[in-house]
Amino acid sequence: MEPIIAVNRLAQDFAGQIVEPYKELTDRTVGWQERNVRLLQTLFEGAIRGAQRQTEANLALAQELFEQAEEQRETLQRLTGKAAEAYWELAFSPVGSFGVAVMARGEAAEEPKPETSAASFPIPGYARLTSAQVIEKLDGLSVAQLKRIRAYEMEHKNRKAILASLERRIQEAR
Repeated sequence: MEPIIAVNRLAQDFAGQIVEPYKELTDRTVGWQERNVRLLQTLFEGAIRGAQRQTEANLALAQELFEQAEEQRETLQRLTGKAAEAYWELAFSPVGSFGVAVMARGEAAEEPKPETSAASFPIPGYARLTSAQVIEKLDGLSVAQLKRIRAYEMEHKNRKAILASLERRIQEAR
C-alpha cells in the first residue's frame, strides 16, 4: 500500500508543479487577448470617426456642387432671357420706344429684393456664400445668431450641410 501512497504523493506534487506554469500561461494569454480587444476597439472607433468626418465632408462638397449647378442653371436662364430680350429688341427696333419700354419693365422685374439687411444679419453677404464658406464663419456666433441663420437657411436654400452644422453647434452650446 505504501508504494501506492508514494505514487499518489508524487502525482500530487507533479500536478502542483504543473498547475502554476499553466495558470501563469493562461493569465498571460487572457491579458494579451484583452489588449488585442482594446486595440481593435480603438482601431474601429478611429475608423468610424474618420468615416463620419469623410461623410460630412462629402455631404458639404455635394451640397456645394449642387449649389454651383443651381447657380449655373440660373445664370443660363438669365442669359437665355437676355438673349431673347436682345432678339426681341432687334426684331422690333423699328417700333422704337415700345422695345425700350418692354426691356425696362423686364429689368425692373429682375431687381432683387433685399432678403434681410446686411447690417443686422450675423454673416455679411450670406446669400452669395457656399456651404463651406458659411460653415467656416459660424465660429464665435451666439446661439441666437445661429438660430437666426438656421431659420433663414430653412426658408431659403435649405442646405443640409449648413443645417447639420448649425444644429450641432446649437446643441453644443447648451
